[in-house]
Amino acid sequence: MKCPQCNQKIYLSDDICPQCGYDIKKYRKDPKTKVQPKAVLRVIVAVVLFISLMFAAQSCVIAGYSSSLMLQSGFAGSDMSGMTEEAIENFLLDIIEKVNSQTVLIVLIANLITILAVCLIFTLRRKNPAEEMYLRRVNIARIPTFAIFGMALNVFVSVTLSFIPFPESIIEAFDAQYAGMYGGNIFLEIFSVAIVTGITEELLFRGIALKRLSPAMGRWPAIIVSSILFGLAHGTPIAIGYATLLGIIFGYICTSYKSVVLCIVCHVFFNLSSYILPLDNMKAMIALYIMSIAVIILCVYRSFIRRPTFYDMVFDKNGDYEYINETEEKLIEEVKEARDSDDIDMPPERLEEIFTAWEKLRADYKNDKKKKK
Repeated sequence: MKCPQCNQKIYLSDDICPQCGYDIKKYRKDPKTKVQPKAVLRVIVAVVLFISLMFAAQSCVIAGYSSSLMLQSGFAGSDMSGMTEEAIENFLLDIIEKVNSQTVLIVLIANLITILAVCLIFTLRRKNPAEEMYLRRVNIARIPTFAIFGMALNVFVSVTLSFIPFPESIIEAFDAQYAGMYGGNIFLEIFSVAIVTGITEELLFRGIALKRLSPAMGRWPAIIVSSILFGLAHGTPIAIGYATLLGIIFGYICTSYKSVVLCIVCHVFFNLSSYILPLDNMKAMIALYIMSIAVIILCVYRSFIRRPTFYDMVFDKNGDYEYINETEEKLIEEVKEARDSDDIDMPPERLEEIFTAWEKLRADYKNDKKKKK
């Protein structure tokens, strides 16, 4: 953590900045961020432009594919005046049907173009695309937890939606929206819809949007605004509703871990589980629904309440986790040095000693906080 006044490094245990004497304790109770409306507006405009890239890419791919179909059929060189309205209508309907049948491939190409375009933009601006999209290193031991969390969320959302008596027209619109996504090559569907789409959406809505909105308007307003944009991008009322709620969850993950990596894991496995859920078997889904609630509670505890763990601190290369005091910093730095150096082979006994000392420091710190309250 850095002092808001002099920008010098301080510890969580510091109530007063040792460098300038700033009242850190008072700042924690009432952190005032000066936000300029013009700055917020500029950030939102930039974010919307980046998100628009995805839709522009989809439009270009659809237009290109439609034009190629017309050229193949000889429509471009034909005399339209000699065609009846019915013939033109049937021809265009046939083009639309062929485009819809290739929805998965179109989405895949559009998403890949979007990612490449965003990387190119940052590269031309002499910025690191990975850092600009919040692709920071995380504790790899967290990945299985968030994979399971994503699958449990899908079960919970799917069954909950089935309990809500939506009007028939809304359900039909939702089914029509995703009709072209299923029924083709299963491997292409999984790669395009579950994996690449999940990665692209997280890079845009959390990696780019949320990362830029947070400094401009605060954590929770940024999470809500980016989640609304994420929801609106999904089109139909049902999709907008659940996507917005998921956006809030993914946004909380992103801002908690200062990285979009775990959001990507959670989102991808949320999408993947749609291919293995027994949606036609209501009894099985109800059983999974009850299990999913327990799994979600456990994952929330492990991911947000019991955090950071010792290895979260060890894997942190970006200074995202704040040291309690100088003693803890020295313990962690010793492990990091051993991890990053090929010449040092830390004995298991020493690692165990450091782990035990870290656990005691954290336990004492939590006990002191409880006593102060």
